[in-house]
Amino acid sequence: AAMIVVFTEWAADDVAGAYGIDPERIVVIPPWAPRADRPAVVSKVSVDHPYALFPAQAWPHKNHASLLEAVSLLRHDGLDVPLVCPGATGDAAAAVRRHAVALGIGDLVALPGYVDDLSMEALWRGARCLVFPSLFEGWGYPVLEAMDAGVPVACSAGRYLDAVAGDAALRFDPIDPCAIADALRTLWLNDAAAEVHVARGRAHVATFSWRAMGERYGVVLDRAMASGRRKAAV
Repeated sequence: AAMIVVFTEWAADDVAGAYGIDPERIVVIPPWAPRADRPAVVSKVSVDHPYALFPAQAWPHKNHASLLEAVSLLRHDGLDVPLVCPGATGDAAAAVRRHAVALGIGDLVALPGYVDDLSMEALWRGARCLVFPSLFEGWGYPVLEAMDAGVPVACSAGRYLDAVAGDAALRFDPIDPCAIADALRTLWLNDAAAEVHVARGRAHVATFSWRAMGERYGVVLDRAMASGRRKAAV
């Protein structure tokens, strides 16, 4: 390939190191821009408000286990934080449910499965916060989607989320349930802190645009075609 496009600087470094590719051939182009408008919503998902939201498949690296342990710790401290986890389906969702019940928080965890776009929009509007404890991401769309919806974000401190989180999210160690619990407690109970993260999130998403993305792809295509012409001339 003449040029390689990745979503983040972290991915660029990873690709260059793993495959020995010249960093000059790797270009970072974020694959996202904020919504121009938000639709009127009728939700098909029935959940009580407010809640912490974690939209994700129940794959191991999404780290539902540590999040459930954090919610359990909060309950032991006298704070119940309802958790809504759309996207988890099948046997993986059943395993999440069993873990929640074993921790004594089965009544706090809703697993609505797959939800459509309008229902997801409604879930954003009812969320107190997004909590995103993933152990690995190629990008991390829900972080920016939450910020775009005006929802404060607590997410993993791993470098793989630096591009999407910026300085707008409350970061935590994703393998430490106590750290996740502390972040949840802050956004759940501290209105001032939550508003700070909402404001930072709105400022952060404003740095992304479809126009900028298109212009960057134009540059990449120009460079790729120029490289092809040089090779043909040799």
